[in-house]
Amino acid sequence: RRRMDRLLPAWSANTLADRPSPEAFQMMAIEDSAHGELVTEGRYEEAIERIESRSSRIEAFAAQNNLCVAYAKTMALYKAVLACETALEARELRKPATHYHMPASRQRLRDRAVVLSNRGVLRFVMGDLEGAREDFEASIALDTGLDEPEENLLRLETGSVARR
Repeated sequence: RRRMDRLLPAWSANTLADRPSPEAFQMMAIEDSAHGELVTEGRYEEAIERIESRSSRIEAFAAQNNLCVAYAKTMALYKAVLACETALEARELRKPATHYHMPASRQRLRDRAVVLSNRGVLRFVMGDLEGAREDFEASIALDTGLDEPEENLLRLETGSVARR
């Protein structure tokens, strides 16, 4: 929660019209879990409704990560931040659901890289450029082979970001 406190002042300082769009970045949903297919199809409101109505019956990390993305895409940024932080906490406290092709420890690193990159997008949108850079770099440092954190860092560094 301490990190969220750093995000909120930057969030409240910007107006929605001046805020960069999360569309300029790559956010990652867990497509095969927690209604992630709805998120990747752009059906954000439906995904939010379904995840929230079934949150106790689906894996916490995937649900919170997918809520993070869906809320970000609908510009419900405060809720997106809470979901990202909860996803990070869930990944720290529980073992991941193991995919048949990936050992649990490697899956945990990948999950963490996904949510760090997503939180980096939120930090950028909220005006915390240094925090965004930290999250993208931390995601890349986990060496999971994901392209999205590197692409997001490149967008941040080159300034090729669309505004709303």
